[in-house]
Amino acid sequence: MQPFAVQRQEALRTGGEGELIREARETIQQTLYTAKDGRVEVQQLASSSTLNLTV
Repeated sequence: MQPFAVQRQEALRTGGEGELIREARETIQQTLYTAKDGRVEVQQLASSSTLNLTV
């Protein structure tokens, strides 16, 4: 089982024609926990990011 964290950021801005643009970015950070020799090792895996633009 891999726990992961999701961070979501949203922003509103105005485009060149005056239209409202909604920007949402989600970043997923996975963490791997491994039990080894009586201790737990924590490893941060590569994060992935998704950008969604709505006009």
